[in-house]
Amino acid sequence: MTKLYDGTKTAEITMTEWNGHGYDPDWSADFYDVGLLPYDEERGAFIVDDVDYCLDQADDWKNGDGDFSDDEDTEDREVYYTITAD
Repeated sequence: MTKLYDGTKTAEITMTEWNGHGYDPDWSADFYDVGLLPYDEERGAFIVDDVDYCLDQADDWKNGDGDFSDDEDTEDREVYYTITAD
């Protein structure tokens, strides 16, 4: 699970994919390149410009839309998130 914060809301997101035997580990941290993002230790979240945009990108990955429209097999992808407003 990766926690993202944009100054007005926080999202906790998990992204995974069914591999035929079980779900692969959550790879949302890699998806968002969190190693390149500033980290808010008080909130325990990575700081982004727009949480909604980040969630839209995750949904596009899950559904094979937008930047991920060339992806062939998306039916085994799962995205789970919760949003809290500050």
